[in-house]
Amino acid sequence: MASITRSQSRRTIEAEAPRCYFAVPREILFMIAEHLPPAFYAALAMTSKSTFNSLCPTGKFAKMDKENRISLLVLFEKHCPKSFLCFGCGRLQPLNRDSEV
Repeated sequence: MASITRSQSRRTIEAEAPRCYFAVPREILFMIAEHLPPAFYAALAMTSKSTFNSLCPTGKFAKMDKENRISLLVLFEKHCPKSFLCFGCGRLQPLNRDSEV
């Protein structure tokens, strides 16, 4: 049987146990979330599965008006360099530089 080195053991443990970077009591999470606009509330909820389950117990987001939805998509667009926000349809679209004229 092959022996497991310390670095291999550490990699296995890290792979099995994901790190939680946002560990606060639920009460504090709710206090923070109640002061956020709907777009930022949704963005906070999407930071982790446990945060989503806490802030969206039904598994769905509250209905957003067009302004809040655009605000949320602008947040996403900042972190998606291969897409752009189409204000015509209100969706993130892939940026296809090959077909540009």
